[in-house]
Amino acid sequence: MTGGVNLKEILEIIQQIKQDPMTPRSLKEATDKIIAILKEDSPIDLRAKKCLDLLEEMGEDPNLPVYVRSQLWSLVSLFESLA
Repeated sequence: MTGGVNLKEILEIIQQIKQDPMTPRSLKEATDKIIAILKEDSPIDLRAKKCLDLLEEMGEDPNLPVYVRSQLWSLVSLFESLA
């Protein structure tokens, strides 16, 4: 647990997004990038910032289902508490 945020919780939300058949392929690829960033050996605040940048890009996808967009904003909140 880091700063009150559980990375396991973040990874669970990312997996839900990735496994959802309605999630666009480009978004699924971006979730792989987020997972890779989280596994990096750098300070958590830097990793969180990188993930926030990706999430912002992901949220701009016009093909994104509304409920997936809501999950992204939940992730943004969690990552902001780490940054």
